[in-house]
Amino acid sequence: MNTFALFGDNTQESLSPKIYKNLSHQYGVELKYHCFNLDPMEYDFSLLNGFNITSPFKKNTFRKIHSIFDCSEVSKKTGYANIYDNKKKLADNTDVYGIEKTLQVTSLENLSIALIGAGDVSSSILEVLANKKVSIFNRTDKSQQYLNQNFNLLSDFEPKKFDLIINSTPIEIDHKFQFDLNYHRYQNSLLNGLSMLIWQAMKNFSIWFDITYEDELELKKEIFNEIKK
Repeated sequence: MNTFALFGDNTQESLSPKIYKNLSHQYGVELKYHCFNLDPMEYDFSLLNGFNITSPFKKNTFRKIHSIFDCSEVSKKTGYANIYDNKKKLADNTDVYGIEKTLQVTSLENLSIALIGAGDVSSSILEVLANKKVSIFNRTDKSQQYLNQNFNLLSDFEPKKFDLIINSTPIEIDHKFQFDLNYHRYQNSLLNGLSMLIWQAMKNFSIWFDITYEDELELKKEIFNEIKK
């Protein structure tokens, strides 16, 4: 039996098990996927075929174990991996892929963009938007970590000044055009966190099982509609 796991906080709310269950049924593979509310350093993850990392352990875990994996260039650039394959000894950041695929449905040309939050995933968002002007807003001052970015305190944030808001925090923001990475919210909006989650899960599944999707867009739509039921 192929056994995988998710490590993070509040993983009992994760929709990842449903997505992987759908994919395992479609591709005829046996898979067990566990959700653990703990730091992966507190678990013998070598017993797993592979695993995912979510907040708040992404960057801390990568710093501790990256040397025992063959890490992708994007994971090195963003400072973390969210998928590990113990059999192949691979580590990758598929958040970047999920964000890219989600944003492809709209044009970002000439948009003023605000990124809310400066947590682990912010490095992936900024990687995708490397050629865009992005203003970062965070509750606490992390300006020293973003010397080449327009960094601001969240207390100074004025939503109406921006065309697009990318929200990577638990707080809800009232704005007509936003990409909220919380996949439990705004699932009917053009840009939504559920789409990002499905895209990156599909990428993870393809890495673990060496699968190439014939029509990944149609598959993503099927999973999206199934998860929303």
